[in-house]
Amino acid sequence: MSEVLLIIASVITAAFGQIFIKYSTNYKLLERNWIFYVLLSILSSTVSFAANLILFKNEEMSKISPILTAASIVVVVIASVMLFNDEMNIRKVLGVGFAVVSVILLARS
Repeated sequence: MSEVLLIIASVITAAFGQIFIKYSTNYKLLERNWIFYVLLSILSSTVSFAANLILFKNEEMSKISPILTAASIVVVVIASVMLFNDEMNIRKVLGVGFAVVSVILLARS
């Protein structure tokens, strides 16, 4: 599997893991829906972890780790605005913008 596809898989599944945890907070501890979202989060995080294992084995950690972190920031901020109506302000826009720039710079290094 190519590096780009593994990065996308890792970032998207890590973001879904966080999104599912957020959804789980709408339910009481150990309630059926809480368990469902927690299990989805664990599954998503496991897929992300597996992709990370392959990436870290085959690529420079100094390149891959910051790319994964910055790309995750971008995806989670966009998802939280779209799904949870989180507010977007100039600082968040700048932060996401800087994260995008860092991903581009690191990807080309």
